[in-house]
Amino acid sequence: MKKVIKFAVLILAVVAFNACKNTGKPEDVAETFYKHLTKLEYDEAKAIGTEATGKMLDMMKSMTTMGGDEAKKQMEEAKKAEIKIEGMKCEVKEDKALCTFKATITGKDSKEEKLDLIKKDGKWLVDMKKEDSMGGGATTPETPADSTATTTPEVK
Repeated sequence: MKKVIKFAVLILAVVAFNACKNTGKPEDVAETFYKHLTKLEYDEAKAIGTEATGKMLDMMKSMTTMGGDEAKKQMEEAKKAEIKIEGMKCEVKEDKALCTFKATITGKDSKEEKLDLIKKDGKWLVDMKKEDSMGGGATTPETPADSTATTTPEVK
């Protein structure tokens, strides 16, 4: 039984390593990152991000795990989502790139997305910053909402 478990872990490690391969093109890195992020595969996305991106992803991961049953349901739906990326264009200037593309996620309208990348030690990495999630440069796909949140009616 232990051999079966060791074999399964080995297979999983090989698959995870190959899924996170950095091909050297910012377009490939941006698409891979976005798909992992949309499916809430934070650890896989973190592998192709900068240190700042890793911190953002850790925060997002902890927030998603605190959402209770509704968050768990949304996480399962996210893992099953089909993601279609169209019109990927990356504007590269030296060691920085801004990738823009149209993303369509199962059951949702397509929308324009942007990701900032930097080249570090010969590899392209997604560079998410705190201000990006607040309406700055790059955008992130929707994460499960807080099921306890309320809205305030608009006063006219």
